[in-house]
Formats: sequence, structure tokens, C-alpha cells
Amino acid sequence: MSGSYPDIAADWTQMLPNHDDIDGYHQTSGTSFATPRTAGLLSKVLVSLRSEFGDFSSGADPIDRMGLMVNGSNFTLTNDDIRDALNLSAWYPSFSSWDPLSGTTPISPVAPCTQVGWGVVNESNVLPIIEHLNGSSSMSQRPFDVELCMESNQEIREAYWN
Repeated sequence: MSGSYPDIAADWTQMLPNHDDIDGYHQTSGTSFATPRTAGLLSKVLVSLRSEFGDFSSGADPIDRMGLMVNGSNFTLTNDDIRDALNLSAWYPSFSSWDPLSGTTPISPVAPCTQVGWGVVNESNVLPIIEHLNGSSSMSQRPFDVELCMESNQEIREAYWN
């Protein structure tokens, strides 16, 4: 549904080379960067957990995987487990960290979930996700208002698309 709240935001602004700019660089942002960045971060999580728990089967093999993202020695992991950990690890940037020259909009301290969903993910999220999923550490649950915002958004999506 176009214009709906995002689930997460990831590296939404990056400085990239650009031949049209006088200094050779340009601030660029958007989902074309956030989507592959998030996929890469989650791939790093999967590779780490598969290695840690001895899951050496091929990517999506239906026999060895049995629908699991990780099917290792005394450890299994579902897509829902990974998604939940991603949502728990996301964070909201503070208004004070916003750069007015970046070409982006500051994140509202009142209802940040309306702009960045569960929050921002980047490389700093990888280790906490791995440690949460392997049980060596845990992440706190999200505040009630964030849960309510995201659950309401999901209900609206399902009502629209179903």
C-alpha cells in the first residue's frame, strides 16, 4: 500500500560518488539502499548462526531445511524468530542527531513509528540480533505505544490487501 508506514528504515542516507556534482559526491537516500542493506545484515546473522550451530546444508533445501532458516545441532530458527529480533533491535535516531543539510526529514520524537516503523537498522544491529537469537543475551521488549502503532499499521494493511 503506497504511503503506508515502513516496517524499518536502514541507512536511508549515504554519501556516494556522483560525476555530476562539483565535489564528486552526492547525498542519496531511499528504499533502493535500505532493502539490500537490510537483506545483507540479516544474511550476516544467518551465516553466523548457521556456522555456530553446525547447519551446513544448502540455502533453501526443502529436505534439510524443513522450512527453517537455521536447522542446526539442538537449535532451530524460523523466519518469525529473525523478524522479531530485527524489530526488537531497531532504534530511533534522536532529533539532535539530524543533519539539516542531509536533505532528509528529522524523526519526530512524538511518534517516530509513523516515519521509521520499528526503527533504524544498520551494522550495529547485527551482534545484538545474533546474541538474542543464540540465547547469550536478550533484548528488551518495545514500548507499548510502538507495539500498538505497528500492530495497527499491520491491521490496516491486512484489511486493505485481504
